[in-house]
This record gives sequence, structure tokens and C-alpha cells, in this order.
Amino acid sequence: MVTTSRRPSHKVRIIGRELAAVLPHAEYVTRGKKSVEETAYLAYTLGSSKLIIIGVSHGGPGSLSVLRTGKDWDWIARHPIVGASLYRELAKTKLRRGKTSKLVIKADNPGAAEYFRELFTEEHLVDEEEDKISTLHISTHGEYTKLLFHREDLPLPGPMLKLKTGLEKSWRRS
Repeated sequence: MVTTSRRPSHKVRIIGRELAAVLPHAEYVTRGKKSVEETAYLAYTLGSSKLIIIGVSHGGPGSLSVLRTGKDWDWIARHPIVGASLYRELAKTKLRRGKTSKLVIKADNPGAAEYFRELFTEEHLVDEEEDKISTLHISTHGEYTKLLFHREDLPLPGPMLKLKTGLEKSWRRS
């Protein structure tokens, strides 16, 4: 499930909707006045094991936070967003809604691929039929990581997020 922080800007709401459209089995839910606990419980009751929250900073996207849902929810990750491009900015048209059933990850670093696979996929869901496939292209540059999503039925990629991860050392194999 994907949502935003309270009182999101227009761009943050659109990023949330676009992420939900490219992530497998994801659904965008308007948060409203719900607390993190209430939102995590809602995600759990809807069958989602993870909740992605797009935070706001100075009117734009400020962070990407992921938490594990359930009765005892907990934070998995939080990364500052230092840049974002919407599909509608790249393609000059709105992203058509649609359900994605599978996420293929291509990365320049195997550790980064595994890390984001754990963040963005639901372990308990089995793909009964593949409707649409999304590809996540990951490129790491020092402490920054660029995530570029592309749904196979669309002519152009998007959305794109540039995160400050600072995790590049943990991705290296010892």
C-alpha cells in the first residue's frame, strides 16, 4: 500500500499514485488525518505486508519511508528524496492506472537490487496471472541511488526518484 504524509502537496500525491501504479499489487490510499498506527493497521487489514509513505519537505517530496504492517508494525527504511520526476512530466501525459503483477529489478549493484526488492515487493503474494510487468532500473552513485520505474505497457519510463541512501557500503560484498 502507498500513501503520503499528512497534508501532502499536489506533486507528492501524484508521486504516491504513480508509485502505486508501477509497484506490484500496490494500492494508493489517501491518508487524511489517520496516524501512522491507523494507516499501518489499515494496510494490514487490506492484506498488505508493507506500507510506503511519501513524506513532504518544503512542498515537495521529502522522504520515502517503508514500514512493516501488522499488529506490531515497525519501520524498515527511511530515505530522503533529493530529486523526483513524475511520469506526467516525462511523458507529457498522465500515467494510466492499471494493476502491475510483477516487478523486474535491474541494477548496477546486486546488493542494491536485493535491498529494493525487499522494500518494494510483497512476499506473501503469488502471481496467478501476469497482467502488467514493471521494471525498476537502479543506479548507484556514491551515497545517492536513482530509481527509475517503467511499466511495460507505457511508452516512456516514470516515475523517477533520486534517494540519498548512504547504504552503498552495506551493498558491497566482503
